[in-house]
Amino acid sequence: MNAVSDNDLELLESYLDEALPRAEAAELRHRMAADAALASAMTELRHERALCQKLWEANDPDDQAADRLIANIHSSIRKHELRRFATRSVRYGSAVAACLGIAILAGVLWHGRTPDSAKPQASAKILYQVSLVDDSGNVVAKQSFDSLEQARKLSDGLNRWQEHQERVRSGAVTPAGGDQF
Repeated sequence: MNAVSDNDLELLESYLDEALPRAEAAELRHRMAADAALASAMTELRHERALCQKLWEANDPDDQAADRLIANIHSSIRKHELRRFATRSVRYGSAVAACLGIAILAGVLWHGRTPDSAKPQASAKILYQVSLVDDSGNVVAKQSFDSLEQARKLSDGLNRWQEHQERVRSGAVTPAGGDQF
């Protein structure tokens, strides 16, 4: 094939591709009959094309390989869609959380105070509570005091009043001016 020019090789390729007009193809056939080197180059090109064709056919996937490829593509698409959905959900959740955080911060800054639950509590003041109950044991009133002494004063005063009321009921004490009625 060394004796054949590049132009002749292009003509042979065009001939094999059936791209030459009839007149040029007839002339090339006539030249190949007369020139052994050109005929040899044609035989070699046909052989190379046959090898290339066999190579392409050997690498051509069968139906099972094509089905596996399609299944892999579908699986990859599903994974991508799931990832995209998860990413979008996380993005929306993060946006909502950020908006809530900004709204709370703006409210705190706007009002210049923190919510009561966030304020540090002062030391708890101990309150003393006195409950008033009726004869059935039901609580009818409650009174809170800052000190135990104040709570005891009320309790003692109520006990004295109850004792006085009991004496009045039993007749041991007559109300002042009771003779007048």
